[in-house]
Amino acid sequence: MKAASSSVLKAIAAVRPMDYPTLLAGMGEKDRANLERQLLAYEAKAGESAAQRWRRLACTLRSLAPGRLKIAPASVMQFYIADGKYHQQVFALQALADGGFVVVAPNVLPAAFGAGVVGRPRPGQAGVYPVGRSAESLAIESLDGSTPNLDAYCRDMTGWNRKAIRIALPPAASDAQVKAAEQLCALAATTWRGS
Repeated sequence: MKAASSSVLKAIAAVRPMDYPTLLAGMGEKDRANLERQLLAYEAKAGESAAQRWRRLACTLRSLAPGRLKIAPASVMQFYIADGKYHQQVFALQALADGGFVVVAPNVLPAAFGAGVVGRPRPGQAGVYPVGRSAESLAIESLDGSTPNLDAYCRDMTGWNRKAIRIALPPAASDAQVKAAEQLCALAATTWRGS
């Protein structure tokens, strides 16, 4: 298990997020304008630091899933990879009005425990996962096809027996919390990128 964890951690560390201008350059004119408009509105509501975290997460997810990118209403981005002649949604990012974020990714919690990205929830704290060996934590909810009231932007990630996780980042998310969310996504990406 130690060797597997080591190779997973190396794969996670190898991820190099693209910069924001590169993200924009890879988009069509309409999507780029839509995204910029949403980001300006979000920055006005939530502040510059929240907008910077949003850019960071968007660039990381786009680097991990270089296929189709869909800009949806309500400050949502959906990230896809090629799946034969089709596209498979692998991530979603929603910017919340309070400055927080929701990241939806494939469920890699068992591997994340083994790699030390997050720890198992403490007794009486279901859904709250310690971040690595720090005192900080992340709220993570497991999703599947039977999850009630699932948001439309992540519904495609739970069909066909697929399972996902919804990671809630608070408005004042620390660097460790954002990094843990990025690492969970990078860990998920090892299944289509190779480790």
